[in-house]
Amino acid sequence: GGLRLVAPESSEELALESARQYDECYGLAFAQQLKNKDIPEGGSKAVCLIDTNDILHGTRDYVIRKSVKAMTDSILDLVIDTKKNQDAIADYF
Repeated sequence: GGLRLVAPESSEELALESARQYDECYGLAFAQQLKNKDIPEGGSKAVCLIDTNDILHGTRDYVIRKSVKAMTDSILDLVIDTKKNQDAIADYF
């Protein structure tokens, strides 16, 4: 598995990173598959793009940590099977 945090310094960098985020994640997974060709798949890859342009410089690290926690909580909500989570998830499949 792996998580890459991307927190661009400018709006232009944010737009560039946003456009290439899928390719980045796909490339990470593809390289891992080539590296471990004899090992069954099981790891996952994620790229978290965090917009910190309007954030005060002193609180940037705090916002990044909170973003990772929010992303992790969201994934756990989808994985952990409870009645409360089932009611909140719209499953179209």
